[in-house]
Amino acid sequence: MILIFTYKKFRFTDFVYVLILILTITIIIGAHYKYSHMPLFNYIRDVYHLKRNDYDRYGHFMQGFVPAFIIREILIRKLKLKKGIILSILVICICLAVSGFYEILEGVSCLIYGRLPEDFLEYQGDKLDTQWDMLSALIGSIFAVTAFYKVHDRSIKRLTKHKNISSS
Repeated sequence: MILIFTYKKFRFTDFVYVLILILTITIIIGAHYKYSHMPLFNYIRDVYHLKRNDYDRYGHFMQGFVPAFIIREILIRKLKLKKGIILSILVICICLAVSGFYEILEGVSCLIYGRLPEDFLEYQGDKLDTQWDMLSALIGSIFAVTAFYKVHDRSIKRLTKHKNISSS
C-alpha cells in the first residue's frame, strides 16, 4: 500500500519493484508454511542430510538483499549521495541496523506475550538463531552492494533518463 500511495512522489526503478515483489512472495510463502516447514527446503534438508530447514536463512538473506537496493536508491536519488564505498558501507550498516531492530522486536514480543523464544521463534534447536538471522541479512546486503550495484546503477540511469525523474 505504501508503494501505491508514494508512487507519484517517488517512483522506484522497475528493478527495485521486482525485488520487492520477490521479497513479498518469500515472506508470504514463509508465513503460509511457517519458515521451518517450507516443503522445498525440507526436501533440500533431507537430500543433503542437513540439521534444519534453512528457508528462514534464505528469508533473512532476502531481508538484507532487497532493502539494500531500496535504501541505496533513496540515498542516491533523494539525498544525492555519491556512489562508492562510503555509500555501500552506509547501506550495509542501515540494513544491519534494521535487521537487529527486527530481532529485538521478536524478543520483546516474547516478553509481551509471555512465551519462550524457543516456542515462538522456531529456533530449530539453534540457540544462535538471532545472530544467524542478522548475519544472513548482513551477507544479503553485502552481496547486493558488491555484486549488483552496476545493474542497479543502470536501472536508475534508465529511469532518470527516460522519465526525466532526478529527485522525485
